[in-house]
Amino acid sequence: KLKKELLEVKRKGAKHGSGNYSERSCGRCQEPLSRLPVFSNQCEMCNHYVCRNCQTFLLNGSWLCSVCTQEM
Repeated sequence: KLKKELLEVKRKGAKHGSGNYSERSCGRCQEPLSRLPVFSNQCEMCNHYVCRNCQTFLLNGSWLCSVCTQEM
């Protein structure tokens, strides 16, 4: 099931770790990010900039993108 979910995210246009992408679009769903500085929206594990919908908050108060959360 997890593998299927990760493949679905990738099919939607998720960025790969090796790619060089714009910081103005979400690294997971490709939606445009706000015009506000995006440095706070960077996943600590994969370094992609992600929108709020693609963030998963952890018990310690930090967050990771939806893909990194599932790969933990």
